[in-house]
Amino acid sequence: MVVVDTGRGLGRGLTPSRAATLLGFGALGLWMALRTGSSEGVQAQFPLLFFATFISSMNLPRNLIEVDWFRDVATLNPVSYMIEAIRSLVIEGWDAQALALGFGLTLALVLGATALYLREAVRLSREAPSS
Repeated sequence: MVVVDTGRGLGRGLTPSRAATLLGFGALGLWMALRTGSSEGVQAQFPLLFFATFISSMNLPRNLIEVDWFRDVATLNPVSYMIEAIRSLVIEGWDAQALALGFGLTLALVLGATALYLREAVRLSREAPSS
């Protein structure tokens, strides 16, 4: 794993997983900005993404969540797998399944959001009046 040292200690650097996640959520923001054409639309996205982190396994691994509905929602939430990929490196070491799920879903987020953004950018460029 490559870590860009920020001089603040272990775990605060920019890992490839963090960079890919940031890229994916950034592309979602770009897509929403182009789709809605308003800054309010992009700002409305923040509570939804913020909620997704709290309804995931961020604070507790899924196997330790005792409330059934919360564990079920955390299992369906892709953010849980992104978090668990990094958690597995710290707790268990190289867990191939957790890393594959986490990085796979992160890659799917990046590719899906980028595809949405590019499709919307092309659509808007075709609709723009030519001078």
